[in-house]
Amino acid sequence: MSKLIDKLNRTANGGPQAIGFRARQAAPTKPGMLLIASLTPADAGEAVGRTSGADAGLLSITRTKADTRALRECSRDVSGIPWGVWLKDAGRGKTDLKGIDCDFIVFPASTPLRDIQDTKAGKILEVNASISEGLLRTINKLPLDAVLIVDGQINSSLLTWQYLMLVRHFAASLVKPLLIPVPAKVTATELGALWEAGADGVIVAVGNGQPPEALSELRRAIDRLALPARHRQDTVKAILPRITGKILSEESEEEEEEEGEEE
Repeated sequence: MSKLIDKLNRTANGGPQAIGFRARQAAPTKPGMLLIASLTPADAGEAVGRTSGADAGLLSITRTKADTRALRECSRDVSGIPWGVWLKDAGRGKTDLKGIDCDFIVFPASTPLRDIQDTKAGKILEVNASISEGLLRTINKLPLDAVLIVDGQINSSLLTWQYLMLVRHFAASLVKPLLIPVPAKVTATELGALWEAGADGVIVAVGNGQPPEALSELRRAIDRLALPARHRQDTVKAILPRITGKILSEESEEEEEEEGEEE
């Protein structure tokens, strides 16, 4: 299994559960929001300094051989974390993933099925925040490992209440781990609110003029947070009335009696 997906599942489900009988129970693991560093191929040469404190690295790629070399460079220079790719040109032709050795793949819903079906990497679906409620519910039945929300607000340095509402809505509708992009200047208070809303991990762009120490500061902020443990069990479910055979039988008998009286 993908190392990142394994971490996400343990985060979303409140950590590993003990099986069987033990003389001593291990102390519960402190819940923690995962931090993923996002880079472009142009920033790959600075991966060592910019990904300090990250749980995983994410490289945006198209279909060029240069992107593949950039991924190998990042994986070699920062080998202590899993690395994934974020497909940016889905729908423009077949994306050749054969030469790409990665732990997980982030891809938009417009990606052709044939591009992803043969890979053993973890599958994270990029979903636009404007997706309809009906389509959102179908995601739980798809062979996917996690979901990433994308919204126009990711270009802003400020998080709003509307964004928090979106996170809460997605988390309540999905049983899969949830990732969201956040600005590099997100505060500890905002991270705590996003965690309680249901976000299991955040993706932060660490290039584009961001200070190299930005991610390290975020790591310290997350580690200091007193995050409450939670389980992804509070999904919205439709409650339908249950009709038993006994009730149906009684209703049928009443109808027969009424018909007999009318005759």
